[in-house]
Amino acid sequence: MAQISDEPALVLHVRPYRESSQLVDMLTLHQGRVAALYKGARRRATPLTTFATFSASWYGRDGLVTLKAPDSVQALWVAGRAAAGAFYIAELLMRLLRERQPVPELFAAACYTLQQCAAGASLRLILRPFEWQLLEELGIAPDLLTDALTGAPVVSGAWYAFMTEQGFALKAEARAAAEEGAAAGDSAAHRWDQGQLLLSGAALRAIDNREFSDPAVNAAAQRLFRLLTEPLLGGRALRSRELLQNLRS
Repeated sequence: MAQISDEPALVLHVRPYRESSQLVDMLTLHQGRVAALYKGARRRATPLTTFATFSASWYGRDGLVTLKAPDSVQALWVAGRAAAGAFYIAELLMRLLRERQPVPELFAAACYTLQQCAAGASLRLILRPFEWQLLEELGIAPDLLTDALTGAPVVSGAWYAFMTEQGFALKAEARAAAEEGAAAGDSAAHRWDQGQLLLSGAALRAIDNREFSDPAVNAAAQRLFRLLTEPLLGGRALRSRELLQNLRS
């Protein structure tokens, strides 16, 4: 029977089990996402809470492992929109990551982004970099700087259409519209053309540089992330995303 000791862990979700135990979904530094049974948790002084970080030790091989008493537990408290943002991060990780897939850089990014949520940082600015890092870990982040069909560098003053499993390609008939929009001061970074997502070359370059302060670029990056992850979610909406939308309204 395998045993793991002193593994840095982040609680993604926790729920009661029977009279005194907890079922814990956690993301760990070296072992990836792990589901664990924490026996007698609710009889202890410090049961685990969502978003807490701790030093995890467990035994078991595949599937549900048995968690030993956690050490160095650091709770994280969030409320309001910050809580919705934190639940969004946790739900993405639970829905999109396979179990036991090591993602050490994403683990660090998740812990940092959750701390930023608790500190009151702008969700719009902290969620986009996390989303893009998640895309890279999943291996579905498209090349944003090269035309997928010609290999030419992306030009800021043009529009590019997203093609599934290929990337972005110049939308030739949209070039004039892009130039007209720029002359008129149009700040839109994405638009739809007959059901196809188009992003401006300037927006693609900004996203590649992780520059999300421009609201138009931020919105374009958010739309692209949704388009890329929808097939992986199997048609089931994210509950945390609906909560964020309700809080905005």
